[in-house]
Amino acid sequence: MAPARRAAAAAPEAVDRVLLQIGKLGKFQVANFLVVNMPILFVAIYMIAYVFTAQDLNYRCLIPECETADAAAYAPPWLPEAIPVNDGSPEECVRFVHNNSSSDGNGTCSADLFDTTRTERCGAWVYEPGQRNTILNEWDLTCDDNKWKLALVGSIGSLGGMVGMPLAGFLSDR
Repeated sequence: MAPARRAAAAAPEAVDRVLLQIGKLGKFQVANFLVVNMPILFVAIYMIAYVFTAQDLNYRCLIPECETADAAAYAPPWLPEAIPVNDGSPEECVRFVHNNSSSDGNGTCSADLFDTTRTERCGAWVYEPGQRNTILNEWDLTCDDNKWKLALVGSIGSLGGMVGMPLAGFLSDR
């Protein structure tokens, strides 16, 4: 018999001997498996946390002439009169310019309150209800000029992991 075939035939026997020596799966093996895999689980949780903390949300401009921040609906019927709408959803960062005519303040708006030929940037936002709290709506990191701050959160987290993991490895061997 060739040496390669003898080694291949001996390999299953060696594995069987080791498995017989170890014994069946018991409490010790399960506890060992959990302890060994715990760091992997924590790293996975740490890495995926960014997805939830910096998640992009649906939002639109708050129209102070027609609503208050406390009692603002995300999609009131008068919304297309005050905010440009693209593909059925309101623009996130611009609204039509107010004409400075008086509004009745009862939660309704009419088309004559806004100049639909001119737009301006928003100062406050209304978030779609039912979405979780993230750093986007917690600190109003809305619109394109603030999106870099969301990416910065992930970059700093990754940088901290890159510096912290070797440091923690060094300290654990001490």
